[in-house]
Amino acid sequence: MAKTMKSNNSAIAVMQQMLQERCIAEPMFAIKMANPSKSMEGAINYLCSQIQKSGLCVVDNDTVMNLLVHYFDENEIEEGAKVNCNSTTVRDSR
Repeated sequence: MAKTMKSNNSAIAVMQQMLQERCIAEPMFAIKMANPSKSMEGAINYLCSQIQKSGLCVVDNDTVMNLLVHYFDENEIEEGAKVNCNSTTVRDSR
């Protein structure tokens, strides 16, 4: 059964958990996340701006993860302006 989280703070917590799981699975990714020029706020701004540019209202977890990983993978990436973005996540409770 899926669990729906509706507040932005909860959605951000789920995204952080997804990234932490990636760090455990791929230790080299943890090094990229530790880059002092990167931040979770910057990653969320990038995510929201990319979704807004796409014209989509809903994206799946894989798309969210791909965008977050891309933000941390790239040294030179434009975060984009702060976007008024409400986040809701649905995460499998496996």
